[in-house]
Amino acid sequence: MIPAKFHAGRAILVCLLLCTALQQDGRAVMITTLDGSGNTDDGGDAVFGEAFSNVTRYGSGSAIYLRNGWGIRPWHTAPGGGGSVFGQPVISGAGVRLHEIGNPSTPVDLVVFQLAADPGLPELTIRTSTPPIGEPVRMIGSGANREADQTFWRLSGDPQNPTWTETTNQGQADRRGYKPLIPPPATTRFGDLRWGTNLIDSAPQDVTLSDGVLSIVTTDFDRTGRTTHEAQAVGHDSGGAVVIFNSTTGAWELTGLMHSSGPFVNQPDTPFTAVFGNLSIISDLPSYLPQILPLIPEPSTSLLLLGGLVLLAGRRHGVAP
Repeated sequence: MIPAKFHAGRAILVCLLLCTALQQDGRAVMITTLDGSGNTDDGGDAVFGEAFSNVTRYGSGSAIYLRNGWGIRPWHTAPGGGGSVFGQPVISGAGVRLHEIGNPSTPVDLVVFQLAADPGLPELTIRTSTPPIGEPVRMIGSGANREADQTFWRLSGDPQNPTWTETTNQGQADRRGYKPLIPPPATTRFGDLRWGTNLIDSAPQDVTLSDGVLSIVTTDFDRTGRTTHEAQAVGHDSGGAVVIFNSTTGAWELTGLMHSSGPFVNQPDTPFTAVFGNLSIISDLPSYLPQILPLIPEPSTSLLLLGGLVLLAGRRHGVAP
């Protein structure tokens, strides 16, 4: 079922199997800052840069590098797998699709995959607990760039099934937001890798999608009281990373992947428009840690194994340890 959060004029995009431009498959985030073209690097923050570098395009969405040659992505962005990402071939058949929590027989929209070799990127730790409501996050994606100026719409007709009409009269506008820089009917509107900010807006909840029940949290694209670089997931943002800064460890941690958006009913050109009040649908990755951690080896285990082999080789050649 769709949680009550998504009613009241919103329609969640849940067509994960049909990864089309008319549905979800997000990549880049739209941000409110200035003309929306910024935040395409780490901004001089080397610690954040380690997380930013671990996100890249793959299939019709994005993929995230975790550690030791393993990454994670939504299933719907590349159902067949294969190809290359992070400069390495994806090992065919090595991907493991995660399943519903407590129901191993039903898969969900998450795949942990293996690369042919370690791409030399830093480890991106998965957060161990679900973020509380109000927790600041950064969203990293590479989808549709936006027009520089806001667009305004008036709504008319049936409130439950309204007609949207653009207007230049801001005072009469019922909705406002941003249209993609590349207009319809273009179906591929990838943009620059970009980051933005938001706050967790909901407690964890289960959403029934076309391929299983996914545990999610959401963010809200706020017009008032928004964060400095308020962000919204749009077309081709699926697989983008949502990260949180851990002040104890001094590192950015992965808390979820963007999977979809929650637009308003009849919102024009979804999911490529970003209208204030839209939601970003984010998997609650800490809930899936028991499935993920057994698949990816610990860095310390690999280093100990390598050290043991080096020591053994030294002894065979009469070299003192």
